Amino acid sequence: MKNPATRGPAVRNLLGDLGIQWLEELSRGLAAPLDPNQEVLRAASLKRIGVTPADLASQPLYALANVIHALDSIGRKGGSQGDSRQSVAAAVFGPAARRLESLAKEVAAARTLVVLNGLQLDRKKVEAGGPRAAFDAVRIEVAAESDQAKRALLLQGLFGPQGPALYAAATAVHEGIDHAWVFRYENSAGEP
Repeated sequence: MKNPATRGPAVRNLLGDLGIQWLEELSRGLAAPLDPNQEVLRAASLKRIGVTPADLASQPLYALANVIHALDSIGRKGGSQGDSRQSVAAAVFGPAARRLESLAKEVAAARTLVVLNGLQLDRKKVEAGGPRAAFDAVRIEVAAESDQAKRALLLQGLFGPQGPALYAAATAVHEGIDHAWVFRYENSAGEP
């Protein structure tokens, strides 16, 4: 956002008061001194992420955003070097790392809601239909987007950084009519 005056209200609308507190706690945790052993782990983790001590000193919010973005790309199960997001977050933020997952969930929910609203789906119908109906509704909208770059952004907005890969894996299996019928029959037991 180019106008600095609009950033604060936008962040507050996105995260709420509690989210703002969590973000401030993460920022303080990133800047807080740690014991010498943890400081070595922090320096190594920041180096892998690509954030320098100079970045932390000169642009703390930008550095915080870069760290969170890098942690988001690691994913929950682990990165290319086998480190879990939680272990890297603990090395970087110290005790404040406990706030990262809660903040990430809030941001992911807000991001998905914005994309669903942008698609102009009937949210009540999607929510009432269960996960399969929701995925089918989104699948129709994704298939309608012919521009691959826009489709990738749409999938990232819905499912996070790994969205395009997750979607490709989920749609790679062609169930066949019998499987689809049995799946719907077995999962709609008791529904009108």
